[in-house]
Amino acid sequence: MLTVNKTPAKITSELINTFNQELIILVNEFRQLQDVTGSVVNNLEYSEHLLNKIHPIASNIYKQLNLPELQQAFEADVEKWKNQGLDSPPDFTNTQVASKMVEDGEPIFFIGPLMAINGVPPTGFFFECFLAVREEPELFRNLETFEPFKREFPHPKKALFSARLLGASTGFLQGNCLAFFPENIATTQKLESQQFALFFLNKFQPIYLQETIPRVKKIFGNRDWNSAKLSSEDCYAAGSIWGYVHEYFHHTGPRPLFENLPLKLKWYTGLLEELKCDCRVAYTAYHANTIPFDTEILEFILFERILRYTYQPNATRNFDAGTGFLLLQWLLKDNAIKLSTNGGLKIDLEACVDSMWNYANTVEQEVESIEDDDAYLDEAKAFVRKFLPRGEPGQFFAVPEIFKQLINITPEDKLINFENLL
Repeated sequence: MLTVNKTPAKITSELINTFNQELIILVNEFRQLQDVTGSVVNNLEYSEHLLNKIHPIASNIYKQLNLPELQQAFEADVEKWKNQGLDSPPDFTNTQVASKMVEDGEPIFFIGPLMAINGVPPTGFFFECFLAVREEPELFRNLETFEPFKREFPHPKKALFSARLLGASTGFLQGNCLAFFPENIATTQKLESQQFALFFLNKFQPIYLQETIPRVKKIFGNRDWNSAKLSSEDCYAAGSIWGYVHEYFHHTGPRPLFENLPLKLKWYTGLLEELKCDCRVAYTAYHANTIPFDTEILEFILFERILRYTYQPNATRNFDAGTGFLLLQWLLKDNAIKLSTNGGLKIDLEACVDSMWNYANTVEQEVESIEDDDAYLDEAKAFVRKFLPRGEPGQFFAVPEIFKQLINITPEDKLINFENLL
């Protein structure tokens, strides 16, 4: 189990024991019988036996946490799936619709077929469950009421929240999945608007220190990088601020995300959008006095995208990896990252900030300003193809040769098991 600052009273020791010692074990066993569509492909009779054991335990947890809408939605979705046959793809639309964000300090519980992004491979709609607590750090709560910050980043629709993960099934606990998006629940319909995004920020620092920073020191030098020196609480707070400002920038530009969600959920436009927002955050954090952890957030963005996402096991099909390869290619083009005299790579943080600002402006002016939707989609793909070559069948792109030469990027199967972290 991961740590939490203050466990809500609703999460009793009995509930935690039931979740850890019964529900997680059953869910992990059930997900082994599924394929990537969520359909049960092995031992159908036994899978129904497992689901019949999971059902009342999950319903009781929802009841204890006073989440009646989710309880009813889950029960309806399970019954519908059993009636249509567990050997068919699940449709948990009711659960998706009922998923709402709780108040700060309240518990969050989810169970159902979900694609855990950057979780343990293979990627698919496997049964998952997690128990968490929404926890906005005090520093961030104070920042939200700070008038200069509110004026500079007026948030029309805050939909991104911070949480501490208490426990979870394999897809969340043993992988690098840091976020829960309701749109990743297995359904037969597509969302027209994003409900919210939940980030498990107590998972972030262990991943960053154990995976990202060692690569940073190997490739860019064994410096005392500011982002590696943060306390766990400051790292949690910095991650919350990064996420908030990132989401603010989703509301800006010629094509704000929430007015263009179906278009920006496509691969090429989504890749440009996600990286654009982080580039805006990096520049703004570095130059604005209203954002704490300015250099740390810049380092997070650069190093996570370039030196963690690009090492994902399924890198050539991974959305986040695509943003990392594109960012590195762009920075190499602008000489913000270049070869050093000793044969390694040299990074100029200020030059990176300017280059990232240029990227964001270029995307908005040359791609997002196109009014015709089809032409916009075509130009987004053409823009990405300038930097990411076409891949083999089944791949979104191929790893550019320059990356293999300069950084020796080889996808890794290494994933942290968070059961070992306290």
